[in-house]
Amino acid sequence: MLRALLILPFLLAAVPARAVELIAHEVPPYVFDQDGIAYGPAIDIARELVSAVGIHQDFRILPSLRFIRDLEDGGRIGIMKARTRDTEDRFQWIAPLATEAAGFAALAPRPAPETLTEAQTMGIIGVMEGGFAEPWLDHRQVAFDATRDEATNLQKLLAKRIDVWLAPLSAMGVLTGRGGKPSLRSQINVGPPVFQVEYYIVASRDVPAAIVEGMQRRHRALIAEGTFQALMHPTR
Repeated sequence: MLRALLILPFLLAAVPARAVELIAHEVPPYVFDQDGIAYGPAIDIARELVSAVGIHQDFRILPSLRFIRDLEDGGRIGIMKARTRDTEDRFQWIAPLATEAAGFAALAPRPAPETLTEAQTMGIIGVMEGGFAEPWLDHRQVAFDATRDEATNLQKLLAKRIDVWLAPLSAMGVLTGRGGKPSLRSQINVGPPVFQVEYYIVASRDVPAAIVEGMQRRHRALIAEGTFQALMHPTR
């Protein structure tokens, strides 16, 4: 054990911090976009993890599909990626960050569907491209309309360009409450949870094991000392 601890700094030093790029995509209420730079509680956690292995950069915001493509190109650490069967072998899953309930929403006065069958009868289902909903619907052979982010899906629902919106329920709550428009929430009916989504901080396959393992150790330490919960849920 002692030998491993002594060797670890040399392994990390062999991979300069500038060789790894930090990327993110917007996942309210955990990651938000501020002029192309990510911020939010999940970013606070991620900074703790990457700092532990000598990486000090901002996380750059990308559209969800570009986020996945860049991770696959190599040399990146990304946040937040939903863990799905189709991506299980494409990335290194460093640590879980949040588990969220996903469900459907519809434009009032239509009731929100409570099941996929109900959603299908209502018309076009809108999802975020590159997210968890695409493989979930693909596996069930259900057609959908994909767009770059959840905020755009909300706008498409309001404009009646989609009939149903499938997304994390927490994201729906944050987005419909943005901009000081309480009346917006009265225009959207949100259904119950349909399934769970687990979000991770991930790394490209070529990111060295020493970096991944160092981040995982820091993640376990944050949980043990209570810092993880305090950063991810500051109001709880």
